Amino acid sequence: MVAVEDPDSEVDISTLYSKLVSVLPAYARPMFVRLLSEVDKTGTFKLKKVELRNDGYNPSVVNDKLFYFDNKAGQYVPLNSEIYDNIIKGKIRF
Repeated sequence: MVAVEDPDSEVDISTLYSKLVSVLPAYARPMFVRLLSEVDKTGTFKLKKVELRNDGYNPSVVNDKLFYFDNKAGQYVPLNSEIYDNIIKGKIRF
């Protein structure tokens, strides 16, 4: 997963994907994208990654926009509760 700070909702997910494809090999591209309105930081301006990791990609827990890479569509698509359940049940595989 990659978490991107996007307070003004300016990130175009298809543009993000095309840029990732141009610089990263397939095995290194994130399967999940989380667009954050604000990134929590410590007093020394380090990212609070543990909280992001603990939240995971469950749309019922995370209030931010979530996307996952759909192999069939070849693009990032919005992640909803139904898709999340299918991922957890193994119906959608990566």
